[in-house]
Amino acid sequence: MLQGNEIVFYRVDIDDSGFAAWGTNDDIIYNYSITGDVSRPIALYRKVVKAVRALIYGEKLGYYTFNVSDAKRAAIYNRFAKGLSGYSSVHAGDHFYLCKNASPSAL
Repeated sequence: MLQGNEIVFYRVDIDDSGFAAWGTNDDIIYNYSITGDVSRPIALYRKVVKAVRALIYGEKLGYYTFNVSDAKRAAIYNRFAKGLSGYSSVHAGDHFYLCKNASPSAL
């Protein structure tokens, strides 16, 4: 999801405890923490890449940021960020910055 210019990664979980009213949005939980229980990480990575590309190219903002909390994901997201056409990326600490490249006609 996009909050301002920040890309926020989350996982949707369903509350099956029986306390939420079935069929309402009360049973949806947005999980922002890293759980490490992904059974198919490559498939998840492809879904995330597709969703983030649609978000970035659909919104057409000049820059985006996102946070990565561990070295393993930072290496994966760095590869993704370097592959975005039309954007340059900078990785500093726990944050990535994606900046839209100037078009040749604007120069």
